[in-house]
Order: sequence, then C-alpha cells, then structure tokens
Amino acid sequence: MPFFCSELRLISHRWLTRLGGAVVIAGVCSLWPLGMAAETATTTATNSIQIAKLTRTNIVDFAKEVLPIFRKSCLPCHNASDAKGSLVMENPVALLKGGETGPALVPGKAHESLMLKLAARLEKPFMPPKNNKADAQPLTPDELGLMQLWINQGATGAVSNILPPIVWQPLPKELASINAVTITADGRFAACNRGNQVHIYDIPTAQFLTRLADPELAKSGLYKDMEVADRDVIESLAFSPDGQLLASGGFRSIKLWRKKLNDPLPLLTTNATTSGRLLAISLDGRWAASVTTNHHIQLHDAQSGLVVRTLNGHTGEVRQVKFSPNSTLLASLAQDNTLRVWNFSNTNALVTNQVSSDSRVLTWLGENQQIATAGKVIEIWSASPSTNTLPLQKIAGHTKPITAIAGTSGENPQLVSGDEEGIIKLWDAKKGEPRREWKLGSSVTAIAIHSEQHRVAAASAQSFKLFDTEKGDPIAEPKGDVTLTAQASQQDRDLIFAKAEVDFQKTTVDSADKSQKAEAEALKKVTEIKDKTTKASAEKKEATEKAGAVRSNVENQLKTTQSFLKVANDNKSLADKLNEAAKADLNRANDRQGQAKELLARAQEKRDAAYKSVQEAAVAKAADTETTIDRATIAKNALDANHSLKAIADKEVSEAKERLKIAADNLTTAGNAATPISSQVADNENKLKSAEKTLAEATEAQKKADDATQLADRNLQSTTTVSKNAEETLVRNKTNLVAAEAKQKDQESKSTAARDRSNKATHPPRSLAFLSGGHLLAVGTEDGLILTFSATTGDPVEIRTVPINGPKPTPVMEISPLGEYRIAVIRAGQSTLSLGFDNQWVLERTLGTGDDQSSIVDRVLTVAFSHDGTKLASGGGAPSRSGEIKLWQVADGKLLRDFKDPHSDTVYTLRFSYDDQFLASGGADKFGRTFDVATGKQIKSFEGHTHHVLGIAWKQDGRSLATSGADKVVKVWDVPSGEQRKTISDFGKEVTSIQFLDASNEFIASSGDQKIRQVRDNGENVRTMEAEGDFVQSAAVTPDGRYVVAGGQNGTLRLFDAPKAKLLHSFTAPKPETPKVAAK
Repeated sequence: MPFFCSELRLISHRWLTRLGGAVVIAGVCSLWPLGMAAETATTTATNSIQIAKLTRTNIVDFAKEVLPIFRKSCLPCHNASDAKGSLVMENPVALLKGGETGPALVPGKAHESLMLKLAARLEKPFMPPKNNKADAQPLTPDELGLMQLWINQGATGAVSNILPPIVWQPLPKELASINAVTITADGRFAACNRGNQVHIYDIPTAQFLTRLADPELAKSGLYKDMEVADRDVIESLAFSPDGQLLASGGFRSIKLWRKKLNDPLPLLTTNATTSGRLLAISLDGRWAASVTTNHHIQLHDAQSGLVVRTLNGHTGEVRQVKFSPNSTLLASLAQDNTLRVWNFSNTNALVTNQVSSDSRVLTWLGENQQIATAGKVIEIWSASPSTNTLPLQKIAGHTKPITAIAGTSGENPQLVSGDEEGIIKLWDAKKGEPRREWKLGSSVTAIAIHSEQHRVAAASAQSFKLFDTEKGDPIAEPKGDVTLTAQASQQDRDLIFAKAEVDFQKTTVDSADKSQKAEAEALKKVTEIKDKTTKASAEKKEATEKAGAVRSNVENQLKTTQSFLKVANDNKSLADKLNEAAKADLNRANDRQGQAKELLARAQEKRDAAYKSVQEAAVAKAADTETTIDRATIAKNALDANHSLKAIADKEVSEAKERLKIAADNLTTAGNAATPISSQVADNENKLKSAEKTLAEATEAQKKADDATQLADRNLQSTTTVSKNAEETLVRNKTNLVAAEAKQKDQESKSTAARDRSNKATHPPRSLAFLSGGHLLAVGTEDGLILTFSATTGDPVEIRTVPINGPKPTPVMEISPLGEYRIAVIRAGQSTLSLGFDNQWVLERTLGTGDDQSSIVDRVLTVAFSHDGTKLASGGGAPSRSGEIKLWQVADGKLLRDFKDPHSDTVYTLRFSYDDQFLASGGADKFGRTFDVATGKQIKSFEGHTHHVLGIAWKQDGRSLATSGADKVVKVWDVPSGEQRKTISDFGKEVTSIQFLDASNEFIASSGDQKIRQVRDNGENVRTMEAEGDFVQSAAVTPDGRYVVAGGQNGTLRLFDAPKAKLLHSFTAPKPETPKVAAK
C-alpha cells in the first residue's frame, strides 16, 4: 500500500520533478480552467498578486525556467493525456492554440493573456483555486514576473524530449514510515518497508531477521553507512504464495528477492573419525572431540578435521564429552567411573575425579568453573585442579537413574535433570534445592535449558515438551510435521470452501428448481391466456367482419336510396321548373291575351269609328267617302286580325293553363315521390351511423383483442425464453452441483489424506539444544531431520533435512549451538555439519531499469503474485495522467502484457482471483475494475467510491469483490452483475487496505483511524485490533486468519493474534547496519 495520509497528500497527486538532476517530490495539479466554461471575469484588486518587474535583458528559457512552474501547478490537469477544457500547457505552440475559450496567451502582450490574469488573481476564477486537491499554492510575484517577461518576449521556446539524467540523493535514515507490509501464507515471515529499506521478521520467534540490501547500491557509494533495498521510497511489497520470493516496488522498477537457506558447512568428515565416534563440537565451532575404540579422546580442528591432539587416560568406554562454554576445556565421563577435565595444551588430564559408578551424563555449570555428573544422584565437581577429589555437592531427588542433564552459565547457574521415569527437575545449582518439577511421561533422552528465556526443553523417545521455568507451566508439546500440518490445514480450509460451494450450489439448484417450476407454471398460464386471446381475437375479428358487412350493406342501401332521392329531387326540381315555366307561359299567354283583348277593343273602336265615318260620309256623300270606306275596310280587316290574334291568345292561355295543370300535377307527383324516399334515406343514414358505431366498437374490440393476443404472444415468447433459460440454469446448476459435490468428495479425500499424513508423521527426537540467542529450539530426530521451534511459544518454525551420505538418513545424535542462528549437527557414524537458520534474502532479478528508459512509467504502487506463483502484476502510473498495469513472468522476468489504459489515474491496488483467471484493480480514478488475465480485456468496472480506491480483495468464490477507499468506506460488489451489494461506512479515516480470509466471508481492513478490523461482508464487525497512535497504511493477514501484521506512519510494525485481537509484538525500526557489498 502506497504512503497515504488523510491531511497531507495522496500519492496520485504527487509528482516526480527533476530539477538540476535531483529527485524532488512536489504537490501538483492546479486546475487551470483555460478552455473551460468559466465565470464572468471580474477585476478583484483586493485579491490580486503583485507581478514582479524583472529587469533582465536575456531571453527567458521556456524549458528551464517556465516549464518547471507549469509542472508544479498546471501539467497534471493540462497535459496531452488529460487536457482539461482541451487545453495543453506542455509547450508554447499548445498554449497559443489554447482550449475551449481560446488562446491562453497573446505573444508580446502579457497584459492581454488570460493565463497571466487568472494566475495573478486579476480576473476570476483565480488559479490555482483555493483548497485544490493537490494543495497547489498561488504563484509567487517572481514566478508571475517571469511568466510576464516570457510572454512579452514573444512566448517562444521548445521542450526537448531528452530529459536530464536523474541524480539520486540518499534518503534520510530517519524515514521510518511504513507504506507496505506483507506476510507469507504459512505465517513464517513478515516484511515491511521503512523508506527505501525493507525489513524482514521471523514471526514464530518474533525476531528481526534481516534487511534487504541491493549490492549495487552499496557499490555505488550512494549509501555508505546503511543497507537499503532501493534508491527511492518503496511503495509496495508482496510475498509469493510459497514464501520463497519477495517483490518490492520502487521507482520505475520492481525487485525480486529470493529466500536463500544457508548451505550446510562440513565441520568434520567421517574419514577423520573412522577409528571411533564423534561426541562433541565446541561452542565456537573450532574444535571437535571424537572417541576411539581404545578409549582415547581425539581433539580435532573442526574445519580441517585434522587431529590436533590425542587425550589419553580413560580405561573404560567414554560415555560423554562436553566442551566448556568458553570452548577452552573439555570434560569427559567414562565407564571407568572417572570424570576428567582437559585443556588443549597437553595430553594429560587437568583434573581427574572418581564419580559414582552409575554416572552416565555430565554438564558444565557456571563460567567453566563446575561440572555436574549424574546417575541417581547429581554430583557437582570443581573444574579446576584441587587436592580435594570429593564432589563439592551432592543433590538427591530422583528415584530413577538420571538419563539427561543440562546446566547454565553465570553466577547463579541452574541445573535441569530428567530420569528414566520421565521426571524432570529444575535445581538451584548453588543451593542444591529443587525449584520446579514436571512429568514428561517416559524416559528423558535429551534435555536443554536457556536461563534468559526461562525455558526448559525435554525429549523422550517419541515426543518432547517445552516448559516455562519462571511460571512453571508447560508451554507446548509440539507434534507432527509442520509442513504436513500446514498442508493439512490448507486442505481443511479448501474443504470448508468446497463444502460452502456445495451449499451454495444446492441453494442455486433449489432456487433454480423453484424458478423453473414457477416459470413452467407461468408458461402454462401464459399459454392458456394466449389461447384465450387468440380465440377472442378470432371472435372479435368475425364480429368486426360481420359489422363491416352490415355497414357495407346499409351503406349500399343508403347509396341506392340517396340515388333514388336524387332522381326524385331532380324530378321534383324539374317539375318545379316546368311548373314555373308553365306559370310563366301562362302569364305570358295571359299578357298576350290581355294585349289581344286591348288591341281587339281598339280595333273595334277603330272599325266602329270607320263605319261611323262611312255612314257619315255616305250621308254626307262626301267626296272622300271612298277613302273613308277604304279606311273602314282596313279597320275591319284589322279587327278581324285582332279577333284572330285574340283567338290565338285565348288558345295559348288555354293551352298554358293545361300545361300548368300538368306541371302542377307533375310537381305534386314528384313531391309526393321524394318524401318517402327522403324518409328512407334518413332511415338508412341512421342505420349507417349505427352500423358504423357497431363496426367501430367491433374494430376497437378486435384491436384490443389483437393487442391482447400480441401481448400474450410476446409474454409467451418471453416466458418461453425465461422458462428455457430457467431450465438451462437448472441443468447448469445441477451440473455445477455435481461438479461441486465431486470436488468436495475429492477434497474430503485430500483433506483426510493430508490429515492422516500429518497425524502419522512422527519425527522421534534424539537431541535438542537452544540456539545461543535463545529464540530458537533445534531438535534432532531419529530420521535425520532438524526441527526448529519458537523457544517462546513452541510454535514450529521449519524443518531442515540434513544431507545424507548413505542409503538412508541417520539419527542426529547431538546438536551444539554455534551462535545465534547456527548449530553443529553430529550424526551417528557420519560427518558433522554446521547449519544456519538466519535465512538470507538475495536480489534475484530487477524488472524495469529504474531510469527514464524503464518500461515502468513511475512509482510501482502495488504488486501482486498470482496464486500459482508464476505471474506478478504491478500497478502504478503517472499521477493525474494515466494508470499502469503490467503482467510479468516470474521465472524469467519477461513482460507478458501491458494493459492498455486500465485506469485514467494511478493504480493503487491489484489482486488476482483465486483461480488466477482475473485481475482486480483499484485506482485514483475512484474505480474498481476487473480484467481477463489471458487477454487483458476489461470485464467489469465498479463505480461508487467518491475518492481513491486504495484496496481491493477477492472472496474465494470469485463472486464477490470488496474495495476500500479514501472515502472512508468499504464496498462489497457482486462480480457477475457489477452491482453494489453493501457499503460499510464504520471507518473514521481512509480505509487503506483490505484482504479476505480463505474460505470465509470475513475480511481484514486497515484504516487511518488507528484500527485494523475484521469484518463480515454484510458489514458486521467481528473484532477490532488497535494500533494506538498510528495512521495504519497497510495490513496483511495469513490465509487462515491467524496472524495480522500492520504498519503505518509511526514506523511500528505490529503483529496480532487475529482470533484473539491480541497484540503479540510491536517492532520498531531496527538500527542501521553498515552495508556489506555482495554479489547478486
């Protein structure tokens, strides 16, 4: 987990700036809004920053002088990869081009350049804004003056792609904040960073083991007085699943460190002791003692095997020899009932004492001053020459012969003894008084004591126990094989998971079965509805067709009657016209008749007048009588003509009246004919309206029926699909259940076999010794192994196989401590070996070059091994610009895949799914994501956090994912759907890391609120571990949930017994060591 602080900074908004070749960390990301929709610019004199007036005449260098200001305040938000408001500020050309609001500057006219106005607080919005996320401060007057001068000079310049080489400066020794912690799956080792150092701890013994040292850094001279793993702060750590590799992420590089066991070193070969048997090795590793068949003792140079001196004197079989604690004297006990003390300068014994005849074992007491021998009684002798040949003290208390004895050095030595009955007694050697007594259960074959650790270890032929000498309590009775026990525990967890999977699959089958039945029933109902709606639709269609036919018939009838009515109306109209014409004719005939009558009357008057004139003329016999007669004749003719005209007019009137009568009759007839037709038309129109209404209703009913049918059809199709899917899901779930049950059965067999192997594994102890540091207990076995245990708790540490020379292992007869982490092993009839237990970690490989040519763009903020240990994923990126995920092959360091644009900002966390098919990531862009490992393709994105995603964890079933964030919450996600299941918000500060336990719905989450919590994925808090006074930045847990390690800003690594929520140890930073230059 990268360095993270709630108040000070977020790693994704830190930038690595190279000024003058030195590496400097600076806050960044001022939000320049050029090219963005901004507020109306207003002059604010009270908030403005004075712009310094520079008097220099030389040209301002953009790359060397202006660009560093932009790097500090602008580029994280206005770069080619992430151009806010489409504005890029990486070079003058881009600035002149500007963004959405136009150019950022006007060359030669600084006072008109928007970027200067905003930076100087002359216009709003001010840049950088107050309380910006990168804590970028306003530009200084000198910086503004430099910008102004550069613009006024024409805003020219270019940026070279060739960066100056990085010149590294040593980090301070005092940099102790822990950014990352990790722990091996077996709970053996824990590691943490402090600055650029990596410290490794042995968990069973709670001891600091070593710090990682890159030999090339020691050779470089950069660090002359301390061992370091990297040049820069280490941000991430991860152990491989087998615990043999440790990956550390630094700046543009990843280092892989391999655990290296110290090779056994031969001390004395079999050939050197062919004449006898080897019995002892001195504590300083310089001397070895062997016994010949003729009872002589040979003193060897342990390194060369050469016999330095032969010690003669014993006349019986030498039963035991022991070197003094300071390796200057040798004590021997023989069957001739003598105890002899030898120095190495001559062949004669320095001291010879007669011991009890049943004495079988001896030990040194104090500082080379006394020796204790034991049969049934313990006798204490002076190791210095004296005339007194009697024991200084006799201690009785055992009822059976003492078979093993051990003593301590110092002014107040202690003595522990064990007998054939399995009784163990702890004595005050000075006073001869018993202090403690324990029962082993069977004859004691080996015994050891360490006064500083207050521990006694005693072995029988089949087992051994560890006791607390201060409290008197038995501490542990380790049994079995630690490796097989761990394997069995893993198999048991796998079985728990397999059973959980079966239960889950049963649940899915039950659910799928219910769903399938429900869908089948639904399909049946929907089918019935479909049949009903189809039938109803057909009926409604038939009704609509009938209504349509009725309407059509009525419409035809209406058309017919309308045509009849039209004819009748036409006839009526014609009759009316004829009637009117007849009336007009009659009127004209009457007019002509009247005119004829009037003309006739005038003609009669004229005739009468003419006749009268004729008469008068005749009477008068006038001369013009003839003329008058002519006029009378004309008048008479005119009257006759008028009579004819009147007759014609009378006839016309008569005929006109006749025609009028006919026309009137015709009009009456036509009117009488139109009336019933009109009534019939009205009736047909009403019938048509009714038919149309019926048709409309039928049509609407048919539409509804058709819609219902279509809906039923869609429902049928949908339900059929759902039902089919339900059937397929049921089949698939049943198949999965069968597979899960098969896996469970197989896992039960594996678990049973592993447990049987573990239970049956016996390594009968033959010898034991505390290493001089007192933290480790080494036990030699009959089958040639060296088992080591924590002297404090009795927890197993490791098993070492001693190389054999013959066809099968031989018993480890004797173990002699040679220092804090080394022992000498004496085997029956074979060579003596020196074994070291100070596990070393050597740099095996570096991924990335650590410089500008590196394939890694910036700091490696997270590393994660695949569960099969073959792949390593790394994450990081350029802060505020891009996220980076790379996949490496562990065996040879080959880059397998570079994930394309996985995040838009730095990647903080990575985890492989348990089956290694998927990779989960979280980053500063507030997203969690999953990727297909084989293709690099993104599978899902998980959006919901309001701040950086700092941790991510898979549940073993692969169906759930948990993310932790700087927004003080943990979110639990459903992986298949990408939906959020739960938000857990019981955290006071940033949740910096998260990890699920194996075969469990519980996870460990660390937080800046000084707590490490064990939480269920439903949000229920199981237990809380306190890291008082510390902002916890990283935590790790063993898969079985036994141990949790956590570290944070105060540099203390804490080890917890997780089930008890108990703090076991707090490890502060170890003192620096002088570097040792070594080859890779």
